[in-house]
Amino acid sequence: MELQEFQRREYDKIVLSASFEIVAASASPLNEAAPGLLHFYEEFMTRFRAKLTTYVTGTMASWRKPTFRAFQMVPAWLAEPRNLASGEFQIVFHSGSFMTEFIPPALSLFFENRNSYMAVTLPPNFVSNSAEPALEFVSAAIGDTFPLSAGWGGYAIAWNEKMGPLKPDLKKQLRAWLMRNPGFGQGGNFSIYRRALHGISNVSWLTLLGRELVERKGGRKAIEATLAAVSPDIVVHPLGEGVCIQAGPLPQIGDVNRGDDLPIYHQVGRYLKDLRSTDPPWQLDGLLDDTEEWYARFDD
Repeated sequence: MELQEFQRREYDKIVLSASFEIVAASASPLNEAAPGLLHFYEEFMTRFRAKLTTYVTGTMASWRKPTFRAFQMVPAWLAEPRNLASGEFQIVFHSGSFMTEFIPPALSLFFENRNSYMAVTLPPNFVSNSAEPALEFVSAAIGDTFPLSAGWGGYAIAWNEKMGPLKPDLKKQLRAWLMRNPGFGQGGNFSIYRRALHGISNVSWLTLLGRELVERKGGRKAIEATLAAVSPDIVVHPLGEGVCIQAGPLPQIGDVNRGDDLPIYHQVGRYLKDLRSTDPPWQLDGLLDDTEEWYARFDD
């Protein structure tokens, strides 16, 4: 199947679709993390603000069309010392024609002391011909500024987490895609990112490691040397004090029915297995009985 064929509609609205996502998590105190969180936000808005059509915060009852004031909420919140000491903030922007349509480009973020993440959802064709747009964004948005714990970048199934749990038929469809095409992320990043606070959730096309995880593997040069010996197609990019591990020239989704279980993802997964988070997983839509097995799909 072509990526554009991974799509489900309800009442003529897109409710599941293939996407490309970049997620970065931070376990740093908010007073230290704020400049990097703001920088990531600004890098996204510089590129995609004009396309955004709707937003909702964690305290709003309904979605609204974004105004200048809406775009200033994140900078204003991060500038307030009381928020950084004990606050919590969540906002989601997307580009759908309706509030239920989670259409990329989109940005979901959550801020809390030692517990923050930024999730960017982009059209799958963002990386269809070249890795450079994704690598450039990761470098610009994270680089030396974002207080990275861990993160990832790769194809995923996009859906609107703010609309509540998926209906049974959509969970069934999501599961079918995830089981057949292991290169897809599940898309429920509010449930997944917490595992990237204390390790990695699992590997993807891009696997992002912050300073502490790099040190656990013996430093960047050790990571580069080990993975270079595994495959010349695995590239380790510097990312501030961390690294971005790229598994192959372009992201893939694989197809286990045709014998493609993404060997290069397994090569990276085996090497990073000891960094996978041991936090108890939240059960994921479409994977309620085998969430942990799904996280471990590239371990061997």
